[in-house]
Parts: sequence; structure tokens; C-alpha cells
Amino acid sequence: MRRRRHHPIQQQSWRWWVSGQPAWLLLLVLFGGLAVLSLLLAGAHALVAGPEHRYGSVSAFLSLTGSMFRALSGQGDYPDRRAGSWDDLLASVAAAVGLVLPALVIAVVFARMYSIRGFVWRAQPSVCLPWEVDEAVYRQEKEGTHHGTIAVRFYKQLRHLTIADLRCEAYLRYLEPSPVDGSRLIRTHPLEVLGSNGSRVGARMWPVSKEGTTFTLWIPMDAELDAGQIRTVQGIDISDSGLHDLLIRVSGKVGGLGVEVHDEHWYRLDPQHVQIGRFSRVDVDLNRPSSSWAGWATFEQPARQALFVYGRLVDPQALRDLYGHVPRPGAEVVRARIRGFRRTWSVATDNADAQRAIVYRRTGEPDVPDVKVLFLNLEGAPAQYTEGLLLRASSDTIAQLNSPDGNFTVEDVTGLVEYDRPFDDGPPDIVHTYLGRPGPKAAARSGLADGTAVISEEFLTEVQRGMAAYDLALRSTFEGEALPPVPVERLVRTLRDPSRSIGASRIPEQG
Repeated sequence: MRRRRHHPIQQQSWRWWVSGQPAWLLLLVLFGGLAVLSLLLAGAHALVAGPEHRYGSVSAFLSLTGSMFRALSGQGDYPDRRAGSWDDLLASVAAAVGLVLPALVIAVVFARMYSIRGFVWRAQPSVCLPWEVDEAVYRQEKEGTHHGTIAVRFYKQLRHLTIADLRCEAYLRYLEPSPVDGSRLIRTHPLEVLGSNGSRVGARMWPVSKEGTTFTLWIPMDAELDAGQIRTVQGIDISDSGLHDLLIRVSGKVGGLGVEVHDEHWYRLDPQHVQIGRFSRVDVDLNRPSSSWAGWATFEQPARQALFVYGRLVDPQALRDLYGHVPRPGAEVVRARIRGFRRTWSVATDNADAQRAIVYRRTGEPDVPDVKVLFLNLEGAPAQYTEGLLLRASSDTIAQLNSPDGNFTVEDVTGLVEYDRPFDDGPPDIVHTYLGRPGPKAAARSGLADGTAVISEEFLTEVQRGMAAYDLALRSTFEGEALPPVPVERLVRTLRDPSRSIGASRIPEQG
């Protein structure tokens, strides 16, 4: 007995093909096939007719074809019927097609009805870093980490149909070796998602769904990306699994009917099918039809991100280290200013904090001095501006620059940054900057009060060099900002344990 080579689902019948095609293509195939058959039957009818019944003109032949089309579709009689077995056969074929055609149309309609998708899904999921996630509670939970969060986007496409109590769940499908015989087992594991308040739940709920409104399902990975790849999801190691798919399942009730609607979508989690970084936004305006909202044209694309820098990263050498080349004005860097903030020396690395792995030693001295090393920060100041640079930056770049010293957090300042000239490819969708965390800010205040605050000479030199490398406005505003009355010392940034290497980071502090 010959064994089948394919799984039965791969031996697809016509209804699978029909369900996957757009309506216009199905109509084109149906009526195009009917037209071709009408043309063939008209030609055969002309051939079997006697010489005295030949059609001598194109217009007469086309008229015969039209009559044959109506006969095949059941809307007319067989045209110009002649006696004879061949003509009887053609008439029988036309009658059979006219009988079967309505049933075929009904079958196509039903196949399409049962394949209608209630939602449009974004083609690829996005992996976002903590500062790119909407939920504030979760951002606080993940502060100081680079843990990824998978974002899945979709929207309701059915017009004039309200779906209430929308429920969305996520499942991870992967392969795992059997502990008995080593065969590979398919596992489908439910994943936690973020609820409306940022807490972890088994399913995300939305009470109503307006047509066109985008929904975002956030799925914590609880792990970092490994060289741009998803290796672990909520404690499940999928690095050695040949299969790692994400299933998103949605269900809800049609308002007024009580009928349940279900939909689902599969995503692959390998690198070529996942976007890194936050998705492009859609500007929701409930006073306008959803079809006119800005952002649909870039719905499938990642957001264009930028980073406002105001301290060490203004230095041209620091930018060369970041990009690996001299950044191109207009393409990778533009002059900019941020509204509502002023630059201050209000963040510090506290050498006395035993929890800190990174400390600052005086040049040539092995001991760790009891000092608090000040760095630049932005403090809220209404009606004030701070000059700086706007860098084109990806999520990976921002994560790379996010200081391991733990002094800063990444914050969204979109709408607060102004520039004379945008990037060559247009303005960014999202702008981030670094703002000091409460602990390091408290350390700076304490150091200024008790006299233990100092400034690194190397840091100050690099900032001054950067400010002088651009226009007069950048240099003059920085020079007009008074330095705090603290010593400027030659310090070396090291690990607390001198036997360990500090790593390759050449841009340790972003202030």
C-alpha cells in the first residue's frame, strides 16, 4: 500500500482555495469562465450548422455568443436550435451548465461567508523595550531592564457591526523532546498578557470595539533579546525548538444578536518575521471616520524613532563611537531644542552605594573614594528651552546607550522637541530622551548638601568639546549655565571589583 506523502490538510479542496481569494477574483473567474464557455459553444454551434446557416459576420457571431451566455446562465433559451445529434448535444451541455451554475454560485457565496475575517491583523509582531510599552505599571516593573515585550496589533473591519466583550488570548507553540523516546512533541502553552491597568492577566478584555480602532495586545517576554532573536518567552526556552509560533485568539459577541464571533492569527517568532522596536502609530480621532485617521499608510511599518541628547552624546567623538562613522547631518543628526526643561547637574553616581557595580576612582588610586559624581540631567521648567541634538535611533541603539550605571530612565518627549530642519526622511514618530531616576537625583542633592559631590574632568571636557562643535546657540547656552560649586577631579570609571572588566561601553553616562 502506497503511503501518502503529505498531511491531509495539504490536499486542499476547492473550498479552501475559494475562502482564500478576494471577492473580485472569484467573480472574475466565474463570469470569465462562463464567457469562455459561451464562446466555445457558439463556435461549435456555428461549425455543426449547415452551410445555409453559417454566420458570415463578426457581429452575428458575437450576438450568438451573447445568446449562448444567457442560455448558460439560465436567463434565455438555447439560440437558433437545429435538428441533429451534435446540436442536441450542445443544447444538453448548455442546459446542464444552466442547471449547475446557480448551485455553484450559492456554494461560492457560502464558502466566502464562512471565511469572512472580522479583524485585520498586522503582518508582523513588534518586540518593544520597556520604555516603549504603553502601560505605566508595567514600565515601572521593568525599569532598569531591557526585557522585551511582544506587541500584536489588529482592528475590526466589519462595518455597522458592534462587537462587545472582546477577549484576546495568546499561546506559544513550540517543540519539546519527549522524555520517553525523544520524539518531538508539539506544546501549546498559554501566555500571560497585560490587562487594562498594566497587570498580568490570562486574557485581555475590551468592552466595546469601534470600527477601525486599533487594539494592541502586550505579551511580556520576561527576557532580553539575544542578538536580535527571541530565545525565551516567560521562562520557556525556545532557542532549540525548530517551531516557535505565537497564536492570538479573539472572541466577542455581536451586539443585539448575541452571536459569538471568533478569529485567530498565527505569527512566526523567527527574526525575519519579527520587527524590533515600537510600531508606527495611528492617530485616533473619534470625531472623524476611522478611514480618514492619519497613520494607516504606515500601519505595517515600525515607528521612526529619535533620541534627544543634551550632554556627553553631543560630543562628535561619542557620536562616531555610536554610529561607527561620522554621523550625516540631516540623515542621522539634526540640531534641536526641548521645551519645558532646563539642563542641570542633578544626577549622581554614589560611590558609597554598595549595590552599585560601577564606581569612579581617582586616577592612580585603588581605593573607592566616598564621593558622588555629578552628571547632567533635564529638570522640568515651564517656558524654558534646552539646546541639544536629535539623533536618528533604533530601539537597539537606545538600549545600547541606556546606561548600566542606572542613573537614567528613557522617557517619551514626543511633541516637546523642536528643530529648524527635520530629518531628510521626515519628522520622527517618537522622540525619547534620558531623564534622571529618583535615587540618583536624591544622591546629587545629598552630595551638594554635604560636600561630597564632584564632577569628572573627562566628562566635563567631552561635554564642552561637544557644545563648541556646533553653532553659537548651543555653545553660548551651555556656557551660560553655571557649574555647581564642586571640585572637578580626574576620575576613572571602573567596576567595584577591580578584577572584572567593565566592558566595551565608551559612552557610560548620557547626561
